[in-house]
Amino acid sequence: MTTRCTAARAADRSPCTGPATVTIQDRRGAALTGCELHAAHLVAARPDVQIVALPGAPADTVRVIVAAGAQMRR
Repeated sequence: MTTRCTAARAADRSPCTGPATVTIQDRRGAALTGCELHAAHLVAARPDVQIVALPGAPADTVRVIVAAGAQMRR
C-alpha cells in the first residue's frame, strides 16, 4: 500500500499528486500535512483553515492550493 499524506481523507482514494508541500491547521489547532491535491480538497471543504508552505515548497504553493480549493467549491 502506498503511503498518502495526512490530509488525504479515508473516503478519498485518490493518490497524492506529489510530496507534502503544506501544513493545514484548523481553528482548534489540529494540523495535517498535505500534497497539493489533498490540501486543496480540505480548503474546499473548510475555507477557514490556515495554510503554511513547508520548507523547500515552491513559492506559489499556498496560492495554488487556495485557488484550487476555491475552484472545487464551485
